[in-house]
Amino acid sequence: MRAVLHALRDRLSVEEGAQLAAQLPTLIRGIYYERWKPGAVRHLAHDVDTFLEHVAQEGRMAGETEASHAVAAVARLLRCHVSKGELDDVLAILPAKLRPLFEA
Repeated sequence: MRAVLHALRDRLSVEEGAQLAAQLPTLIRGIYYERWKPGAVRHLAHDVDTFLEHVAQEGRMAGETEASHAVAAVARLLRCHVSKGELDDVLAILPAKLRPLFEA
């Protein structure tokens, strides 16, 4: 979960990331903000393979298949805790190639 949240967070603007975090449960919000440096250079994956590779590496996962399962689980979690309007805002910021990962 941490690796996916961080990869997603790093794709968002500071303002949009804070709006998303505000709707997360406290524990998950803490994970989301862990090691966050708003002014630091972010990892900005533009395609699915690079995004999943980044998630797998940060999450110490076996590979992209395991990372894709983690992304799907976090997408379900977000749909449970974040308003549809906020999710729509987040999806609008993501590159078109990454949106299907979080829409499923």
